[in-house]
Amino acid sequence: MIAVGAVGDDALPAPYSEACSALFVVAPSSGGRRSITTTDLVGDPGYDPASGSFTDRFGGTAAAAPVVSGVVALMLATNPSLTVRDVQHVLVRSSVQLEPADPGWSTGPFPHHELFGFGLVDAAAAVATARSWANVEPGSYFLSAVVDVAGAVAEGLESNNGTTAAGQIVVTSSATAAAMH
Repeated sequence: MIAVGAVGDDALPAPYSEACSALFVVAPSSGGRRSITTTDLVGDPGYDPASGSFTDRFGGTAAAAPVVSGVVALMLATNPSLTVRDVQHVLVRSSVQLEPADPGWSTGPFPHHELFGFGLVDAAAAVATARSWANVEPGSYFLSAVVDVAGAVAEGLESNNGTTAAGQIVVTSSATAAAMH
């Protein structure tokens, strides 16, 4: 999954774009002075009946998300062997940092901002990066056995019916990891 936010033509977060730590990238949408121009149904069924077969008033994250989907489609057309993890890596490395002086950016090799994610998606840079991308190793996860719990849970942690439970899970270095695909 790739959570997409929206920025206006002024490169500022659109007022309806949800700021959060899960935000991955942002894409152009409405906000600022312009919106997205796209095809439209003709007449009353259309988004903008007065404009004929197009609209220049499309916006929201409903406009930003398809922009990112289109960029991912271009990346996959260039390099069909990309996995979901590869697509995410390419987007992180090729997106453009907006408002770099803003103190909300984290530090480190891949700065992140709750308003901009890893940055503004850049189709040309993403396709160029994808063209020569070497796939990353599959992710891994730990499958644990079912653990029966009994007794009291830490104070304040009760189920809806008032019962409580507690348990302990110990993960050691000999734990088995399974590859995710």
